[in-house]
Amino acid sequence: MSKNPYIILGVPENATQSEIEEAYRALVDKYGRERFEEGEVGERASRMLNEVYTAYDEAMEKAKQASFISEGKDIFYEVISCIKENKIDEAQQKLDNITERTAKWNYLQANIYYKRGWLVECRNQLEIALKMEPDNEKYKKDLEKLIKEMNPAFAFGDGKTAHPEGRTYSDTPVGGDDMCDACGACLCANCLCNCCWN
Repeated sequence: MSKNPYIILGVPENATQSEIEEAYRALVDKYGRERFEEGEVGERASRMLNEVYTAYDEAMEKAKQASFISEGKDIFYEVISCIKENKIDEAQQKLDNITERTAKWNYLQANIYYKRGWLVECRNQLEIALKMEPDNEKYKKDLEKLIKEMNPAFAFGDGKTAHPEGRTYSDTPVGGDDMCDACGACLCANCLCNCCWN
């Protein structure tokens, strides 16, 4: 059973990073001097020093996470978690509660639309995100993948042999069996490309 790092350091569980740092330095100084003493005192100090190192790492990690969330830096964390768990309605609700519509907000909205199968709306949100952050490579790549997925010709390659008779879909009259082929290709692409949003 692992020991409570806060008890070892002598600080409360809601201690700040600076409080943890201060307690850590005091204990390292104390046990660092005592470990050179003979007998039980030196042995205990050596053991305690190792415990203090471990406790410091654990407590600082927890304090950093608490600080990160309280400062609002991780405002999208719960939305992302819901999307990953396929809790789409909950993700949408949490996203709607975030008033600042940043590029990341629009990107996450695109992810929610994608999970719902609303590809046109997904594309629109990705385009908005990319306009806000034009140098964001992830947004660019995801938009390119989505555009390919929405074009039935890409389900078969470069579009030059998309039609069973050797014609491209742009050369094919709209309607009839050709529309069925196009829809089938689109559904196939959707099934094959779901991995691009992981």
